[in-house]
Amino acid sequence: MVFSNNDTLVNIVKNRACNYLDNQQRSKYILDKMLEVDRIRFLPEEMKKYAYLDEPLSIGFNQTCSQGNLFAAKYGCFYS
Repeated sequence: MVFSNNDTLVNIVKNRACNYLDNQQRSKYILDKMLEVDRIRFLPEEMKKYAYLDEPLSIGFNQTCSQGNLFAAKYGCFYS
């Protein structure tokens, strides 16, 4: 399923926290920042249609743009 906007991705990240091993709510600060900075800005043209999936996306050169939930978990611990 391809989602259409950043709000949808952030809601998925917020609501899926209980499905991950840490079972922690994601930081409101980080979720707000994710709403401000649209993931689509960091993707090559051919990957933009997948921007709002909660999964890592290839940006070329064997690198990825992190999965939204991983980003929120990783940086949320600094802003809880």
